[in-house]
Amino acid sequence: MTESPLYTYAFLDANSNVIATALFASHDEDLINQTKITFAADSAVSCDECGVGSYFYNGDFYPPKPYTSWVIDEETTSWKAPIEYPTDGKTYKWDEESVSWESFIPDAPFPSWTWDPTSWGWIPPVASPDDGTSYYWNESEQKWEKAE
Repeated sequence: MTESPLYTYAFLDANSNVIATALFASHDEDLINQTKITFAADSAVSCDECGVGSYFYNGDFYPPKPYTSWVIDEETTSWKAPIEYPTDGKTYKWDEESVSWESFIPDAPFPSWTWDPTSWGWIPPVASPDDGTSYYWNESEQKWEKAE
């Protein structure tokens, strides 16, 4: 016996945000319209990969908008900050209140490591071997150990 295919529909609010999804055994317009009324949705769109919170624009589904000020970049089909991410090697996080990127020092990977503002990175107390072998830092013994 062959299983019947299932069809996913996204139910959208007036702002094209997905407020619900549902699976149907067919493209039955009456059933889909009734479900749209149940969800108080403005529209319904067939979709393969969509989820509650995602955004529908120009025939594509996007993940939830990360910040109010961000806009869709149709070329990359992703959300984009109104200001480009700095390329000076520092680490930044988005600050919606100031609508800007703010540099910050990421958490240390280990308590023994120190911050180097010149390289904008954490430095281990012992330099990592440079022999082409993979190593990991053993914090309790304060040394690099070969990865198995």
